[in-house]
Amino acid sequence: TPEPEPTPEPEPTPEPEPTPEPEPTPEPEPTPEPEPTPDDPFAGISDEDISVYSDLFDIPPPENDKDALLLSQKIKEWISKGRPKPGEDVKQPKEEKIEESEPEEEEQEKEETKPKKKRGMFGFFRK
Repeated sequence: TPEPEPTPEPEPTPEPEPTPEPEPTPEPEPTPEPEPTPDDPFAGISDEDISVYSDLFDIPPPENDKDALLLSQKIKEWISKGRPKPGEDVKQPKEEKIEESEPEEEEQEKEETKPKKKRGMFGFFRK
């Protein structure tokens, strides 16, 4: 059986087979994200964004790594959409999004000057 294998390799038929290989390339795109995720799936997401997301959408803390990964992806998607509130349309014109993002930055600066109470993630340690 080893003799027939070398004969197909020199033939041009294996060359069209590598063309389906670009189809698996979308699969490797998600794989770079899981590489940093074993350490922390929420790397690159601020604690404030996580707590705001969990409060707005009433999300419980993830119970395992898979749930944490899915939650981190949802939060990143939410951030990329401009942090819309629940029920808010995301199809707003880009100009309005830019205008809305500027006041948020001013509010964040005001919040940073006030001392914040330490608070656990996902609503833990609430009174």
